[in-house]
Amino acid sequence: MGNRQHGKYKKRSKSVITNRYGTIQKRKGRPKKTVQATCTQPNASHATSSGTEKTSASKRKLHNIRPNSCPSKDFSAASGYRFMDMDIISNILNKYATCPLCSCELTLMENSKLRRGFASVLHLKCENCYFSDTFSISQKILGEGKGDKPFEVNRRATMAFREIGKGHGAMTRFCAVMDMPSPPGKASLTKHNKALQDAYKDEAELSMNKAAQAVRDKFGGECGVSVDGTWQRRGYSSINGVVTAIELETGKILDYECLTRICKGCQHWSSKDQTSTEYLKWKADHKCHISHEGSAASMEPVGAKRIWNRSVANRNLKYTSKYIGDGDTKSYSAVCNDKPYGHIPVIKKECRIATITHDALLEVRVGADSIGTKLMAPTHTSILMAVVKELKPIYDDLTKDELIERCVDCYTQNANESFNGMIWQRIPKETHAGAMTLDIGVASATLAFNDGMQALLGVLQRQNMNPGTHTTENLKKLDEIRIQNAERQTSDKSIKRRKTLRRIKKGYEDKHLENEGVIYDPGMGD
Repeated sequence: MGNRQHGKYKKRSKSVITNRYGTIQKRKGRPKKTVQATCTQPNASHATSSGTEKTSASKRKLHNIRPNSCPSKDFSAASGYRFMDMDIISNILNKYATCPLCSCELTLMENSKLRRGFASVLHLKCENCYFSDTFSISQKILGEGKGDKPFEVNRRATMAFREIGKGHGAMTRFCAVMDMPSPPGKASLTKHNKALQDAYKDEAELSMNKAAQAVRDKFGGECGVSVDGTWQRRGYSSINGVVTAIELETGKILDYECLTRICKGCQHWSSKDQTSTEYLKWKADHKCHISHEGSAASMEPVGAKRIWNRSVANRNLKYTSKYIGDGDTKSYSAVCNDKPYGHIPVIKKECRIATITHDALLEVRVGADSIGTKLMAPTHTSILMAVVKELKPIYDDLTKDELIERCVDCYTQNANESFNGMIWQRIPKETHAGAMTLDIGVASATLAFNDGMQALLGVLQRQNMNPGTHTTENLKKLDEIRIQNAERQTSDKSIKRRKTLRRIKKGYEDKHLENEGVIYDPGMGD
């Protein structure tokens, strides 16, 4: 049959792979590396009892995908929201709709004064008699507060743009391109965001409580967690940060802490007359959004202490069996010094990135008396004694038995890094985000991480909104796509292919560098 083409990659033989980068020869007879540690981290693929099949973390967490609400049909009762060309609708009504009183044609018009954001108010009028009818294209959300009830279409639109990390500016550009009326104003959007903030946080708290209940049922009142902090900006100048605790066995978030260093309201009124009636009225109703006073670097230790101190009260759990951290902050020492559980210690374990280094150093130590002895031998005259004097204490610290023992479980913080990415998808790093936006984004990421996109159904229901058929089906589809992608990426075939392509690309880039020389480097233009 000859060679078979798969996209841009062409398999020529069992030992040769060709693509646009060139040809690479697979190595034969290369011994496989063995790992002397037991990998127990939750974010690794779990093998089944047969030892050959793997399951991704996403599939384990999202195993309860809801079934379709109804079978798909070519024709069904119209529901939900649509983009419509009003000229077409108006022409159809003028052509087929008649006045119930005089059977004359009806004219469709819009009452711009009554329109509220995306909720247009339409008016049917008969030009021959006095008949007319006014209606809105969206129903209102009942049972929410006092006064005028908000329209559901505006709340859904605000929620949709928050899910993709956009706000009022993006909403206005969207309307401009789509030839739609202006979206809700900033004041109205703030009210919608406040309602969304409460619904998201309540649903996220419910999700974390369910995760904690699953841990208690399986392991009792103690568990291990992986803790990590993430910031909106780099360079320790961020005004927003998030600290997260993920349970090691279930891979679900048990708690998080949002920290922000500014309050826009306080900044605005700081330069005003603080004896005026307006200021005193604002001050009486204002709730400051500042949740952290100090540097951005200190956010992770502060957040970790808060999570540990409320673990028993909020989750009925003690995070004592394992503490997994990346070692770049003083979070662990801050938790230990705070003694959240009295005299019960919090045991620290190292993540896998440290394990690799320590395994390599341990092999060197086992193979020779010590690297320090070999370096200090008189035959190695090329190494300065001053360098050896500085290196040997570092080596001795890295090869201590108590440090190496903390690495043998091969834990990673891949789950934390994955969750951090989900947060900043919803809160772009290039734009300012206030405390309300931060709360919504982190709670949304928590729901998606723990329970999948279908958890948004609960957010809608908390606001007295019926999710609808299309919302349910599309959220289910997103979860199915997530599981499919995760299963594909964790398969042995996919992992092997990615490694091969990385080697091919590296050879391709090295070949260009050899032909062109160094053309981009500091000082090249001098």
